[in-house]
Amino acid sequence: MKPQYRQPNWRPDLAPNDLWLPHALLLSHNAALDIDELADVDAMNAWLRKHQLDAGSINEEARIDARSLRQALEVLVQEGGPVDDNAAMEPLHVDVEETLWIQDGQVLRQRHFGDGWSSIRDRIVAATLEALQEPGLWSRLKICRNPKCRWVFFDANRSRQQVWCHTLRCGNNVHKATYKRRHPNRPYG
Repeated sequence: MKPQYRQPNWRPDLAPNDLWLPHALLLSHNAALDIDELADVDAMNAWLRKHQLDAGSINEEARIDARSLRQALEVLVQEGGPVDDNAAMEPLHVDVEETLWIQDGQVLRQRHFGDGWSSIRDRIVAATLEALQEPGLWSRLKICRNPKCRWVFFDANRSRQQVWCHTLRCGNNVHKATYKRRHPNRPYG
């Protein structure tokens, strides 16, 4: 029987700007925990409602597009940034209209997104591209090193050295398993 692991608390307030959007999409899938919130159209609609994203009516084509976008984001997190594989990065190509103007000496911009799923998709891609352009920001999205978890988390530590989504749960479990493997005849604790 597969052990049950609880998902750590997700803190969207830790990720700056709109980085919570690609982070939320990444968290819709975790193979180690057997979670896929985009498994079918109804599940995707539930995921959109959970994150208060209004996409209107979702169809199978939008769900497939969301899964391919999520897969591209997973590659970006695993690699720590863009890769040279055009096929893997194709879902990140998007056309977004932008209006720029100057007000009180500052450049302001307004993005014009489409409707429905394409609007949400464009927002996710725009947030991803902004995070990739800001030095050190995208690399703060990490995958938990616990092979039974693999949760994507935002490393808000100043040192940027966090490797577990939750030190007491995942970190301790991995350390305990390593100890037991190295010292099979000694009790742990």
